[in-house]
Amino acid sequence: MSSTPQLGSRLEIAKLAQALGRQPAELSYLATVPAHAIRDLRQRLTTALYARNNVRFQRIASLTRMVPTGVSATIAEKSLGPMLSARVAAMLEPDDAVRLARALEPDFVAELAASLDPGRMAPIVARMPDDLIVDVGRRLLRRKEYVTVGRLVPIVAMEPMLAVIELVGGYEILQVALYVDNPADLERIVDVLPDEKLRAVIESAALAAELDEAVMLIDALSPQAIARIIGHVVEQDPAVRDLFVRTVHRLGAWETVLTGLALLPADVLPALVNLPVTLDPELMTAVITTARKLELGAWLMLLLITLDDEHADALATVDVLQDPDMVSWLTESVGASRRITRAILRDLGAAAS
Repeated sequence: MSSTPQLGSRLEIAKLAQALGRQPAELSYLATVPAHAIRDLRQRLTTALYARNNVRFQRIASLTRMVPTGVSATIAEKSLGPMLSARVAAMLEPDDAVRLARALEPDFVAELAASLDPGRMAPIVARMPDDLIVDVGRRLLRRKEYVTVGRLVPIVAMEPMLAVIELVGGYEILQVALYVDNPADLERIVDVLPDEKLRAVIESAALAAELDEAVMLIDALSPQAIARIIGHVVEQDPAVRDLFVRTVHRLGAWETVLTGLALLPADVLPALVNLPVTLDPELMTAVITTARKLELGAWLMLLLITLDDEHADALATVDVLQDPDMVSWLTESVGASRRITRAILRDLGAAAS
């Protein structure tokens, strides 16, 4: 998908800023750098930060085992602070880290979470009680720490994740999803979202003018997950549906969207194809050429015959349907009677012999 590079870079800048303990605005000069380059820099930086003074953090971690847990918690909160405490926590044995987390103030644990490296904390989080994870997650979302929550998604079990999701609305879920690094983890979020929450995400994206972000996320999902999301788009009012299709076209995301759309039942197509934006010949050209690339001839024919009169008339101005090679491919792909197919195409203004 050719989504705007500025969007992906902006998200990566926010993650890098958090790793450095800075505000994203301080790194605005990176806005023109490709997202993958910023992501690589962040990952290298995280490795370097943990490697630096590693021996000292190990010594501090060993000292925590020599004093009562309550004393260690007080030292962490009053002397070390959240960032250094996060470095020390990564050196603790998982059971020791969980005992310490239980003794810390929940707000301090939430502050500490921003400096955690998920890769090093997975064994510890796996042993943490669900109520503590949910409490910290709720506090982070209340503070709008979406970057932190998104980075921690891969190491949080399904049950506490669902419990946190139940506490927030569609906008918060969208913001968290934007900062999830791994597409497989993003898929996991979509899989566990109840239908009402998924609808709320779509509605919130439209209301907050963040459909670019929503469409960018779709690009990372499986066709099955995309189909489920588009199924909920169909349930929105016409203005939202039109805006969604317009956004997909502007971002060049047809190849991604059609893989999911082709899995949906035929009765959803009229709601997406008979919109003001689909009167645009350029848009319909993109849909048709992408369908051919994906070998979706039968599906494309199904889409074309769902057009209302106004859209069928507009289709006559789509040059690609005057290409004999395109029309021949479409006729061969349908698998039904060629005579019937050609007759339908002629009626739609295509150059069918």
